[in-house]
Amino acid sequence: FEAPEGINPDFHILEKAYRGMKAENFDTFLGFFQEAGHDINATNLNGKTLLSIASGHRHGDDYVNALKRHGAA
Repeated sequence: FEAPEGINPDFHILEKAYRGMKAENFDTFLGFFQEAGHDINATNLNGKTLLSIASGHRHGDDYVNALKRHGAA
């Protein structure tokens, strides 16, 4: 999926994966994402990383843990 104009492409990809994958698949995806040279700490228009967004979600713990395992800050 191409990012809408003005949206960081790496953040867009991360968000789509987060919303569409089970946590164990997301963890595997993150490895491929980083191997391809993408930024795991990419931000949205409000300057928030996916880690900060997922941290506020009731069912985000497994995703947060996966992001942290892959070096998200």
